[in-house]
Amino acid sequence: MSSFQRTSITIILSIFLCISCSNVEQPNTGEVTVMAASSLTNVFSDIAEMFEIANPAADIKLVFAGSGSLREQVLDGAHFDIIATANQDVMDTLVEAAEVTDPKVFARNVLALVSPIDRQPPISSLNQLRESNLLVGVCIETVPCGALTFDYLTSAKLRPNIVTKEQNVRSLLTKVLENELDAAFVYVTDARLHPDKVISIPLSPNYLKTANYPIARATGSGTNEFSLKFLEFLSTDNVLSLLISYGFLVP
Repeated sequence: MSSFQRTSITIILSIFLCISCSNVEQPNTGEVTVMAASSLTNVFSDIAEMFEIANPAADIKLVFAGSGSLREQVLDGAHFDIIATANQDVMDTLVEAAEVTDPKVFARNVLALVSPIDRQPPISSLNQLRESNLLVGVCIETVPCGALTFDYLTSAKLRPNIVTKEQNVRSLLTKVLENELDAAFVYVTDARLHPDKVISIPLSPNYLKTANYPIARATGSGTNEFSLKFLEFLSTDNVLSLLISYGFLVP
């Protein structure tokens, strides 16, 4: 069991014990559809479980995809109560379209370069990306991870041998785990999920930019009391500790 899993279990159990000891009456049943960026898959799954333990009448439905894909789903009329993206520009588009209200940044993330841990010879330096025989993966330019990656490569004056551009960071990480790539640019939080399978190669802090993760309610979710409670839940100490344990930076 990883340290992340132990942390999650400890936090979830602590909340469960608190609820078990409480005589507070729970509100009526309410379903909340939460759309979230792919890089939030693990931590939001844990947060949803924690929230449902603290609010037994709530039913959190999670929808994960790349931030750009989530934006298109919303603009095409998909139902949601809350959306969390890995990019402020995506959220700004939804605000301009009057799809969401009052977005707030709840977490931040940074890039990481990862490589299969058993690759021989190992990649230990960013300069090795200049070798034309290395198979390097990135996210497409229109998703947050891809935008950060291409910005970094331009600033660092690197032109690696990019052989794939994935729609989201999770599909990119999967190719690294399956040894289809020699290296890939993902988030620090993704790299930390598999310490026994990937290694992280240091990136120059001079060129690194932070990815902001804003979250907002759907414009039409005003009558859903649990959507507001979920947003409030994100600022609790237990959730902040969980975000940090996954490698996120918190406000």
